[in-house]
Amino acid sequence: MENDFDTIEKMSNPNNDNFGISDVFTLGRIIQIPVDAVINANIDASKAAFNFIKTFGFEDEKDPNDPNKLGKPKMLTFSYKYNNAGIEQKMVVNIPVLSLVTMPFLNISKAKFDIGINILNKVTKSSSKPETLVLLGPTEDGKGYKKNRESNNESPYSNEFSTNMQASIEVESTDLPSGILQMINLFKDATNGTNEDIYALSTVEDKVEFSLDPKHKNISIEVTFTKNKKPVKNGLVIANVVSDTDSDLHDSFSKPIKVINNFGSQVGNASLGQAKALTNEDGKVKFKFSTHKMKVLNTIHNGFIYFNTPKASKIAVYYSINPKKLKKIKKSNS
Repeated sequence: MENDFDTIEKMSNPNNDNFGISDVFTLGRIIQIPVDAVINANIDASKAAFNFIKTFGFEDEKDPNDPNKLGKPKMLTFSYKYNNAGIEQKMVVNIPVLSLVTMPFLNISKAKFDIGINILNKVTKSSSKPETLVLLGPTEDGKGYKKNRESNNESPYSNEFSTNMQASIEVESTDLPSGILQMINLFKDATNGTNEDIYALSTVEDKVEFSLDPKHKNISIEVTFTKNKKPVKNGLVIANVVSDTDSDLHDSFSKPIKVINNFGSQVGNASLGQAKALTNEDGKVKFKFSTHKMKVLNTIHNGFIYFNTPKASKIAVYYSINPKKLKKIKKSNS
């Protein structure tokens, strides 16, 4: 058998299906209701901000093993072309989307509730101290009076909760959480611009070493010519040998530069220091460089082999011929 306190407690509980059919509350409940509303509103605002970051700032890449794992950051990418010393180039810029928008971190900074109540009586629940009961009434300034729907008489009480309370809410932006600040700092590093040649040359090697060993006295270097990362057929590629030492190229190389069959077509006559070729269908050309067969050098020969084309920036491959290594190889072969 429920006592009066149990009945009033249920009727004044917002989670009860019959909430609102009575204006009688315990004093603690009437204070708790607006406070809970403010707390829950701040919690909901934080959840909304977090969901905004997940959906707006990251790709939807669900991980069945970790449902809380975020995908890759969404990036805003744009590019523009420009001319650099006669060579057409492209600048590609990547910016994290979240670094371009204001994140909606809000909270209720101030809440004021004016509640009109009339204290009725105290009800004692078994094994607990007496509870004060209150009845909703007009606020201090008299607002809250409303015609009773049944009698059409003026009444200081109402069956509608809103007429017995005045609320003043102030919402403001909050300081960003420390984790968000760290993420923004990482976004600064993720924002970048990359130069890309519309036309580009590339090689696998960036350094080659010649020797008198038959396996290493002839070295081939493959060059790939592309436009927007796609092969360029019949593109002109020029190879130039530039020595860093005082020795003549005749002391370093025994034959003119040669273009290997099926890896490009030679254009004009080649020399020890230069050769021109057109790329094959795969956008490739292979140049062959040959040292002397048994000549022992007294000094180190080194330099750069430059590959260039009128439409792209040149690239360089370092070459070296070391006489000490040549003598060791010759001695071991004798």
